Amino acid sequence: MNSVNINYDLKETVKGLMQELQNLVLKKDVLVMDKIQLGIVGAGLIWDLTHKQKLNMLKSIYEIRAFSVRSESTKNKLKKEYPDLEVYNDYHEMLKLDYLDAIVVLTPIQLNALVTIEALRADKYVFVEKPVATSIDDVGQIIDLEKKKKKKVFVLEQIRYNENLKKLKRILDEGKIGNVVSYELVNHGKIDEGKNNLGGFGNTDWRINPGFPLGSLFDGGIHTIAQLSYLFLKPVSVYALGSKIRSGFGEYDHILMTFSHHEGINGTFSFADYMDGSNNYFIIRGTKGTIQFKHDSLVINGDNNSTIDLPQSDESLIMWQQCAEWFAGKETFVYGLKESLQDIEMLVAVDNSLKQGEIEELN
Repeated sequence: MNSVNINYDLKETVKGLMQELQNLVLKKDVLVMDKIQLGIVGAGLIWDLTHKQKLNMLKSIYEIRAFSVRSESTKNKLKKEYPDLEVYNDYHEMLKLDYLDAIVVLTPIQLNALVTIEALRADKYVFVEKPVATSIDDVGQIIDLEKKKKKKVFVLEQIRYNENLKKLKRILDEGKIGNVVSYELVNHGKIDEGKNNLGGFGNTDWRINPGFPLGSLFDGGIHTIAQLSYLFLKPVSVYALGSKIRSGFGEYDHILMTFSHHEGINGTFSFADYMDGSNNYFIIRGTKGTIQFKHDSLVINGDNNSTIDLPQSDESLIMWQQCAEWFAGKETFVYGLKESLQDIEMLVAVDNSLKQGEIEELN
């Protein structure tokens, strides 16, 4: 009798351990890999200027195994730099590689959703440049696939990993300026095909002739949208006005937005991609004072005036590190589809308000 009980207990213990292991593998099956094996789709400017450098700093965690690019000149460059790796013209061929754990999607914005969907269908994890999509329907389809395939989609929105932004959020939550009442944010700059090409970004055809709404606001401006949704949550309504100054680069060169948030917070966000940016600012007004968020300091005015120096924050490196921590099973923040959906909903509402000339409500 005792022998039977011992065998039964042992079987139940083994069964429980096997179930725990299965759940772990279903959630993060790359834990069995020494490194996270990556395939890169679209090794263009953002690869050269940002992600290549960060992944090279994390070689003990990530391993680049293959590329897919459309440009023959980029293909030849990659073959010289990575002579032992396959470089495909068609990313569908790369998706067939069983040894790849994840696909890094660095395509033009209008292709992000398509490539993400096909990578998920191929049972790959996905790292995709922001925005993951330009429509709410596409985000919804990706969310459904993520659940079905049990493969995480990491949206590469580095602003949400900025340590100084987190510090600002903590100060607001601590009530250092009382209850937040309003904010004003001006983010102007110039991007063009000439001296303001921003390292070549202004010379890319899909930015000059975008196949997506709002032009630069859906590209570089989404960083600020992610910042606002983090600090004040998704607004309940938006009203927007737009102006066109030059040809190309989307429907608008300046967009002025007014957001109304929960708890009576109202804010304005002025975005421009063809106006002088020397007087940009971000100020938050509360019942007991104000905070101005500068690139190197937080200036607090109120009952206790103070200036907090802000160190440089390598948010792109932190982003890749925290994604790796997620793979290692640690409880850590990663910017995913839930957060991305919120920010895309804000931009879709801005677009609707511009087209209809009315206040747009958000669900």
